[in-house]
Amino acid sequence: MYHGKPTPDALVIFHPISDPDPSAPRPLTRVNPDGSFTLTTYEMNDGAPAGEYTVTITWVKDIDNGNTAKEDIKPAKHLLPERYSKVETSGLKVEIKKEKNKLAAFNLETQ
Repeated sequence: MYHGKPTPDALVIFHPISDPDPSAPRPLTRVNPDGSFTLTTYEMNDGAPAGEYTVTITWVKDIDNGNTAKEDIKPAKHLLPERYSKVETSGLKVEIKKEKNKLAAFNLETQ
Protein backbone atom coordinates (compact mmCIF):
# COMPACT_ATOMS: atom_id res chain seq x y z
CA MET A 1 0.00 0.00 0.00
CA TYR A 2 1.27 3.45 -0.89
CA HIS A 3 -0.68 6.54 0.23
CA GLY A 4 -3.29 4.05 1.46
CA LYS A 5 -3.84 2.56 -2.00
CA PRO A 6 -2.70 -0.70 -3.66
CA THR A 7 0.31 -0.74 -5.98
CA PRO A 8 -0.92 -2.98 -8.84
CA ASP A 9 1.83 -4.75 -10.78
CA ALA A 10 4.55 -3.68 -8.33
CA LEU A 11 7.34 -6.28 -8.19
CA VAL A 12 7.85 -7.77 -4.72
CA ILE A 13 11.01 -9.81 -4.06
CA PHE A 14 11.90 -11.63 -0.82
CA HIS A 15 15.68 -11.80 -0.26
CA PRO A 16 16.82 -14.46 2.27
CA ILE A 17 18.70 -12.77 5.13
CA SER A 18 20.83 -15.64 6.44
CA ASP A 19 21.35 -17.74 3.30
CA PRO A 20 25.04 -17.54 2.31
CA ASP A 21 24.29 -18.89 -1.18
CA PRO A 22 24.10 -15.91 -3.58
CA SER A 23 22.20 -18.08 -6.05
CA ALA A 24 19.51 -19.09 -3.52
CA PRO A 25 16.01 -18.59 -4.95
CA ARG A 26 14.31 -15.28 -4.33
CA PRO A 27 10.55 -15.68 -3.91
CA LEU A 28 8.80 -13.02 -5.96
CA THR A 29 5.46 -11.85 -7.29
CA ARG A 30 3.51 -9.00 -8.82
CA VAL A 31 0.91 -7.18 -6.71
CA ASN A 32 -2.74 -7.76 -7.61
CA PRO A 33 -5.09 -4.81 -8.24
CA ASP A 34 -6.49 -5.17 -4.70
CA GLY A 35 -2.99 -5.07 -3.14
CA SER A 36 -2.76 -8.78 -2.38
CA PHE A 37 -0.06 -11.10 -3.67
CA THR A 38 1.03 -14.74 -3.63
CA LEU A 39 4.73 -15.52 -3.85
CA THR A 40 6.35 -17.89 -6.30
CA THR A 41 9.65 -19.63 -5.55
CA TYR A 42 9.86 -22.86 -7.56
CA GLU A 43 6.36 -23.27 -9.02
CA MET A 44 3.61 -20.70 -9.62
CA ASN A 45 2.10 -19.47 -6.34
CA ASP A 46 3.96 -22.02 -4.16
CA GLY A 47 4.89 -19.41 -1.52
CA ALA A 48 8.27 -18.93 0.14
CA PRO A 49 10.46 -21.29 2.18
CA ALA A 50 10.49 -20.66 5.92
CA GLY A 51 13.04 -18.07 6.98
CA GLU A 52 13.73 -14.39 7.43
CA TYR A 53 13.70 -12.06 4.46
CA THR A 54 14.40 -8.50 3.47
CA VAL A 55 11.70 -7.37 1.06
CA THR A 56 12.16 -5.07 -1.91
CA ILE A 57 9.31 -3.50 -3.83
CA THR A 58 9.70 -1.83 -7.19
CA TRP A 59 6.80 -0.11 -8.93
CA VAL A 60 7.62 1.57 -12.20
CA LYS A 61 5.75 3.08 -15.08
CA ASP A 62 7.26 2.65 -18.52
CA ILE A 63 7.57 5.87 -20.42
CA ASP A 64 6.29 5.49 -23.96
CA ASN A 65 7.60 8.25 -26.15
CA GLY A 66 6.30 6.67 -29.35
CA ASN A 67 9.73 5.78 -30.68
CA THR A 68 11.12 2.28 -30.88
CA ALA A 69 14.76 3.13 -31.50
CA LYS A 70 16.89 1.90 -28.61
CA GLU A 71 18.57 5.26 -28.13
CA ASP A 72 15.16 6.97 -27.84
CA ILE A 73 13.85 4.76 -25.00
CA LYS A 74 13.52 6.71 -21.77
CA PRO A 75 14.10 5.03 -18.40
CA ALA A 76 11.11 3.85 -16.42
CA LYS A 77 9.70 6.22 -13.82
CA HIS A 78 9.72 4.99 -10.21
CA LEU A 79 6.29 5.37 -8.59
CA LEU A 80 7.64 4.54 -5.11
CA PRO A 81 10.61 6.05 -3.31
CA GLU A 82 13.61 4.27 -4.81
CA ARG A 83 14.85 3.12 -1.38
CA TYR A 84 12.20 0.38 -1.39
CA SER A 85 13.83 -1.22 -4.44
CA LYS A 86 17.17 -1.88 -2.69
CA VAL A 87 17.95 -4.57 -0.12
CA GLU A 88 20.26 -2.19 1.77
CA THR A 89 17.65 0.55 2.19
CA SER A 90 14.14 -0.95 1.97
CA GLY A 91 13.76 -1.44 5.72
CA LEU A 92 11.12 -4.11 5.05
CA LYS A 93 11.66 -7.42 6.86
CA VAL A 94 9.41 -10.46 7.29
CA GLU A 95 9.61 -13.91 8.79
CA ILE A 96 7.94 -16.78 6.96
CA LYS A 97 7.00 -19.70 9.18
CA LYS A 98 6.54 -23.33 8.09
CA GLU A 99 2.75 -23.10 8.44
CA LYS A 100 0.46 -21.01 6.22
CA ASN A 101 1.32 -17.31 6.51
CA LYS A 102 -0.83 -14.23 6.11
CA LEU A 103 1.33 -11.13 6.04
CA ALA A 104 0.19 -7.67 7.04
CA ALA A 105 0.14 -5.11 4.26
CA PHE A 106 3.34 -3.23 3.59
CA ASN A 107 2.37 0.40 4.22
CA LEU A 108 5.02 2.37 2.40
CA GLU A 109 5.94 5.93 3.33
CA THR A 110 6.93 8.73 1.00
CA GLN A 111 10.14 9.62 2.81
